[in-house]
Amino acid sequence: FQDAAGFGAREQKSDVGVFDFHVHAGTGENETPAEVAGRAREAGYKGITLLMRCSAADLSSHRIASFMSACREAGLYGGCETIPGVELVHLPPPLISEKVSEARALGVPFVAVHGEYPGGLVPEGTTMAAIRAGVDVVLHPGSLALEEASLAASTGVSLELSLSPTYGFFNGHVAQVCIKAGAQLVTGSNVRDGGVFMNLFLRQAVIRGSGL
Repeated sequence: FQDAAGFGAREQKSDVGVFDFHVHAGTGENETPAEVAGRAREAGYKGITLLMRCSAADLSSHRIASFMSACREAGLYGGCETIPGVELVHLPPPLISEKVSEARALGVPFVAVHGEYPGGLVPEGTTMAAIRAGVDVVLHPGSLALEEASLAASTGVSLELSLSPTYGFFNGHVAQVCIKAGAQLVTGSNVRDGGVFMNLFLRQAVIRGSGL
């Protein structure tokens, strides 16, 4: 993750490819991590973060260990750097810090939380609770407030600029708030179940269309 985290600042100066921080595979998904990593490689991506969606009851040591092992094997043999992680979804905000700590204790190297996207039925206060808990990324934080972005900037929490047609409608707002606050943005596509990785030309178009 440390190598991947600085990649956004380098990508326009290098031809080594790009990184997608929001990809799904694993238990309950149709594709294995190796299959997803292979498709990402073919699409020109340097690496991906593979996320397992988890609720409050899903953070079992056996399930997490199996998933992380499969992701690491995919990274070794799939030709695409593959970082295992979890996406904590629809948790009551008071539980988020506890579950983030639980995931870290299980050795999960990348922890994300499903942010407050309008219409997404995510409890109010989720984005702020995730930032205070020190997650790596808050995903698609569509209704992002300046206070939240400022706290993210001061604590090193990244915020997602979504490449997903479902969650990308608020990218312009998220980008402008993050610029004002000095918060770090990363890109993620929410690819899953055989979904197509966005080609690099269209990916740049989405980013520029967000005002960046």
